[in-house]
Amino acid sequence: MAIINHILYVSIVCVVVAVNVENGYDLCLPGLHGTNCTLNCSNHCMPKDGLIYCDQKTGSCNHGCIDGAYGVTCNNICPQDCVTPACDRYTGNCVSGCENGRYGDDCSQICSAKCRNRLCRTNRTSGITECIEGCISGYTGTYCNVACSNPRCEVCRSENICDQCKGGYFGDACDQTCSTLIPRCSRCDRKTSDCQQCQQGYFGPRCDKRCDNCTNGLCSIDGSCTGQCSNRNYGRFCDQSCPLNCILFNVDNQPVHCSKEKGFCSLGCKTGFYGNRCEQLCNENCPVPIASQCSPNCPDNTCLQIDGTCSMDCQDNHYGSQCDNMCSSNCKVTLTGETCDRQGQCIQGCKRGFYGQLCTDACPANCKNDGKSSDICDRRYGRCSAGCSPGWFGWKCNSPCYMNCAPVPEGKTPVIDCSKSSNCLFGCLAGWKGDTCDQKQTSRVGIITANHIMIIVALVIVEIARNGCPGSIAYL
Repeated sequence: MAIINHILYVSIVCVVVAVNVENGYDLCLPGLHGTNCTLNCSNHCMPKDGLIYCDQKTGSCNHGCIDGAYGVTCNNICPQDCVTPACDRYTGNCVSGCENGRYGDDCSQICSAKCRNRLCRTNRTSGITECIEGCISGYTGTYCNVACSNPRCEVCRSENICDQCKGGYFGDACDQTCSTLIPRCSRCDRKTSDCQQCQQGYFGPRCDKRCDNCTNGLCSIDGSCTGQCSNRNYGRFCDQSCPLNCILFNVDNQPVHCSKEKGFCSLGCKTGFYGNRCEQLCNENCPVPIASQCSPNCPDNTCLQIDGTCSMDCQDNHYGSQCDNMCSSNCKVTLTGETCDRQGQCIQGCKRGFYGQLCTDACPANCKNDGKSSDICDRRYGRCSAGCSPGWFGWKCNSPCYMNCAPVPEGKTPVIDCSKSSNCLFGCLAGWKGDTCDQKQTSRVGIITANHIMIIVALVIVEIARNGCPGSIAYL
C-alpha cells in the first residue's frame, strides 16, 4: 500500500509541474526555484494572481519587484531618501527624485551648505548639479561653489561682477558706506543711495524718526513694527492704545495687553467686563466671571478670547489649535522631552511596534519580531520589516496560510514557505480541494476497488516509463 501511495504522490506532482510548463512558467511550483526546487523565491517579488513566480535557475522575479525593492531577485531595498518608495528595478535609482537636502541618482549625496536652504537637484539632461533657490550671501555659480571676489558683495553674477552689496555699502564696487550720507542708515540702494533700512529704533527716509512703541525698537523703513507693540499699544505702527480692561500676558518675555492686529483682549477681560475689547460692563447681577476660558495646556494660559486658539505652541505634550489633544504615547521622546508637533505628528518617529503619522497604528500582529530589526514595521506604510510569523503571509502578514492542506508525509521535509506562496504542496485534507484547499468537496466519490487502484497504478507506471516526469522530483 505504501508503494501505491508513493506512486500516486509522484504522479500528482508530475501533473502539477506539467501544468506549470504548459502555462509558460518554470518547472518548479510557485514560490520555488533551484535545481531541485528547494529554494524560495524572494518575498519581494511582485505576485501574479496571488502567487509568486521566479526563474528556476537564477531566482529572478518574473513579474518585477514590489515597491521599495529592486534587483534581479528583488532582494535589495530602495534608498530611504527617495521621495516615493519605488526605485528602478535594476539600478536602484530613485525614479521620483530625492527628499529635500539630497541629490544624486540614489539620493545618497547631501546638497552643499552654500545652496540657499540647502536645496539642490541634478539636471537629468545635462548631468549638472544646481542649487534650486540660489546661493547664500557671498557665493555664485550653478552649484554656488564660486566665492564673490569682493568681500562687500552679497550677490554676484560671476566672481567679479557684483549685483547687490552687503548691508551698509553702496556704489559700483560696494566701497561706499550708507551712513556717510544718511546717519543711522544700515542698508541703502546701491545706485541711488536711498536708505532702505535704518538702524534699530529709527525709521524714515533720513532715519530721523523713532519707533518707540515697537518692542525693542524693531521697525521697517516706513515705521511699521516688525515685532510686538510696547506701551499698551496695537496696530501696524503700534500707534493705537489697547483697551484698559485687558488682562496682561507675555509674548517672548514682553508684556502684551492686546492683540497687535485688532486690539482684541487675547487673554480675556478683567472682572466685570466682556467683549472682544473688554469695553462692555457685565450686568450687576452676573456672578463673578472666570478670568480666562483658555485651555490649561496653552503656554502661559494665552489664547484668543474668540475661539480659544492658543497663541503659541502647546506644552506638556499636547497638540491641536486649542492644545486640547494629547500626543500619542507611542511617540519617541526627544532630548528636550517633546513628543509631537502642533499637528500631532511624532517629531522623532514611533516607538518600536507602531507606525503612522501620529504613531497611533500598531504594527500588524503577525509581523515577525526577531529583535534584530530596528522596527517591527516601517513608519510610513506598516509593512513588516522582518517578514511574517509562521502561518501568515502578505505585505502586512494579514493573510492566513490555508488550514486545509494535507500534512507533510512522514520523512519528508517541506520545501515551501507560506510567506512566499500559499499553495498546498501535498494535497488537501479529506473534503477539500483546489490549489489552496479552500473549496469544499461537494461531488460524490465512488467506491474504488482494489482492481481499480491496480489499473490506475499500472497506467501511471507505463506513462512514466514511456515519457518520463517533466522536471526533477526532489523526493525521488
